[in-house]
Amino acid sequence: MGSKSSHPMNKPSQIGESITIQQEQSTREESWIILGTADSGTSTFYYMIERILSNNRHYSNRNEFNHDLQLVCFLMIKNLWTILESERSRIIDLIPKSFGPCLENLNDKSNIDQSQISEFDYCELLMYIWNIPFFRDLFETKWNAISPNISENFKDPNINYYHVLSLLILENLEELISRIKSKTEFFPLALSYEITKGVREFRYNNILVKNAGGSRGQRKKWLCCFNNQSIAIFIISLAELDQYTVEDTQTLRIQESKLLMEELINTRFLKTARKIVIFTKPDILIKKLQKGHSIHLGNYKMRPEFKEIINKHELKKVVNSIVSHYLNFENEIEFKKIHSFHIVNTTELEEVNCVMERILDHNSKNAFISPCLLHGYRKPEQFEREMQERLFWKCREQRLSDIRVLT
Repeated sequence: MGSKSSHPMNKPSQIGESITIQQEQSTREESWIILGTADSGTSTFYYMIERILSNNRHYSNRNEFNHDLQLVCFLMIKNLWTILESERSRIIDLIPKSFGPCLENLNDKSNIDQSQISEFDYCELLMYIWNIPFFRDLFETKWNAISPNISENFKDPNINYYHVLSLLILENLEELISRIKSKTEFFPLALSYEITKGVREFRYNNILVKNAGGSRGQRKKWLCCFNNQSIAIFIISLAELDQYTVEDTQTLRIQESKLLMEELINTRFLKTARKIVIFTKPDILIKKLQKGHSIHLGNYKMRPEFKEIINKHELKKVVNSIVSHYLNFENEIEFKKIHSFHIVNTTELEEVNCVMERILDHNSKNAFISPCLLHGYRKPEQFEREMQERLFWKCREQRLSDIRVLT
């Protein structure tokens, strides 16, 4: 499943082996609650741990995978059409007529029949659009302009809150393209944004896991989930450093999630729960820093867990700044209420599995740090992109020369 890390501190066991052993050792009833603001990654984490705990780590057949892939590609294109409305006709003019049925279905205002989704090749259509020469620059320019404050850019009364929230799936577009190209096993639904309404739950053996929606309107339902929780997991997105909340155009997400986490840590309803903080989307943070984004939340002492994080684009400093912003408390008693923290790319099954091992081990306080942040870790597509960047700058600097092989 995806790229594997060889770093010793994060080296995963065979997926599920240690989790199965630990579950057999513990038979007491446990209740977990996953909490976070909208788009923090709670739904993806919930989806992944449900697969891990239920030992459902692979698709049962190709048709099941193809259905999920086509559905996510459909959602990606549907949302692309929303943000690229002024350029849509120019893109459509370049698409072969063979994709006509796919385009007609995209224009259909009614809800798509998911049972028929695999009849259309939205994956092939998405890949074709992605390879249009001007498309990537067009998408990046548009997305970089609107993603920090989605609500500010979509005030059309015909576009409701949930539609605006669904646009955030586009932050995973490049990752989806990369997964498709690599032809490695992955879970497409982990790259889509599923809006949680109400409280979802699943039970596996002695563990009951609940996921509550993170939007402001959904949080009023949280209290009914708080009784007798064994573990409270707070999800925080590292990618929200420059974003405003979806609900308004005034509040920075990093401010709202900080206040919310402090409130939850101190609530009497979770007093006996083991509290774990999980920072998600490190891969998206990296991409933002590569594009020139930055953030400074204060001068904090470097945490020893981060000694192996790479320094490129001030990544180590930024990660330390964000994590310390959430975990540094003036009151030492509050600090001790946090049992442990982890940084995980929740779309990677192996990484979520490593975090699950630590959660199920009640004595473990060792932080898991996503391999994508560490020295010596590069995906093949990252290497390819770096080589393209180096070649581009050598061309710009006129440092290329002809080479002849003399015999």
